[in-house]
Amino acid sequence: CSVQIPNSSTHVATSPTCLYIVQTNNGTYKIGCTDDLNARMRAGKTWCANMRAIATRTIPMDKSGNWRRYEGKIHRRLTKKRCRNGGNEVFKLNSSELKSTVSYMKNMRFD
Repeated sequence: CSVQIPNSSTHVATSPTCLYIVQTNNGTYKIGCTDDLNARMRAGKTWCANMRAIATRTIPMDKSGNWRRYEGKIHRRLTKKRCRNGGNEVFKLNSSELKSTVSYMKNMRFD
């Protein structure tokens, strides 16, 4: 995730932080968070030219210091779907799993 937070308890967001799901290859998705989705997509296209955004969800400014918590909620649901060669944020999902993950992210409570 491109968000650099030296101390999350004192972090004050200056731009929207968002969770994202991007398709990297057929059935492979990168799920993370960023404070600059356009920059994240440009960087991603250097290793995956066909990368495209599937879903995003903005974290409220007053909750953005907890971005790891919200990202982690999604990642924990998909532990068994994590790609070995893709790092911690790349998952192999079928269409049903993708739909469920998008729905979970869209309905996530930020508390």
